[in-house]
Amino acid sequence: MMLACREMTELTTDYLERQLSWWDRMRFLMHIGMCGACWEYVRGMKAVLANFHRIGTEVVPPEVPPELFDRFRNWKR
Repeated sequence: MMLACREMTELTTDYLERQLSWWDRMRFLMHIGMCGACWEYVRGMKAVLANFHRIGTEVVPPEVPPELFDRFRNWKR
């Protein structure tokens, strides 16, 4: 039985983390092989994860968030 797009998107994280069973992985691969929109979704999620892992673990100074919120609130002025 083939996955629906909604089911596929719910399984994407497990797929990318190699947590799917063999059967679910095959169904997942079959779906993205036939559904261009879902293939693009998975491709985008891979890019997000790749960039996420490159982000450093720097600590944000406590004064930065309030300053950013102020700038966001006043961006139209």
